[in-house]
Amino acid sequence: AGPMPAVAGTPSHERARLVEGERRPITALCSALMPAAGVELEDLDELVHLQQEICADVANRYRGQLVGGLGHQVLIEFGYPVAREDDALRAARAALAIRTAVAERNARVGAAARLEIRVGIHTGIVAYGPNESARRSAGQIVGMTPMIASQLNARAPRGAIVASAATAQLLRSHFVLSSIGSQAIDGMARELELFALDSERATVR
Repeated sequence: AGPMPAVAGTPSHERARLVEGERRPITALCSALMPAAGVELEDLDELVHLQQEICADVANRYRGQLVGGLGHQVLIEFGYPVAREDDALRAARAALAIRTAVAERNARVGAAARLEIRVGIHTGIVAYGPNESARRSAGQIVGMTPMIASQLNARAPRGAIVASAATAQLLRSHFVLSSIGSQAIDGMARELELFALDSERATVR
């Protein structure tokens, strides 16, 4: 198949919205906010609200799609419904922005109410299909990419941003990354090598 046409009225590097049956790479970011070690929060609803607020702001700034919550996790997708050439880069910048927002909040409130963030990022292929379960015309993406991002989130050390090898390959020239070894991921035949995302290189922008 030939290249997808650009959507009218959008920059040339943006691709058309997904159509039913189409397969396309997206980058999924899964974030989880939690009390720091030794900190007990009385109002967990406030924690959930704060995470939603931070993620909604970051998703808007970096043109991601805030999909919603996965239990205590929040999922943001880049490349759905509109794909752009820099989807993975924007996901990485969004992850760093989430970590910065939490650090700034911690500086205001002090150690007694300190929070920590974990983020997982994965790039993979998804398909777009009808939302049969809801019996409505709106579609949904189908694939393991969001689930893998969720698992990376669960395996990330507190305070860390962890990217899969597939995502790290797209980020290497723009971000500082370091391998943290390979781990088994549910549904994957082979272990995935994981990378800690530290910062964006100062010379690329």
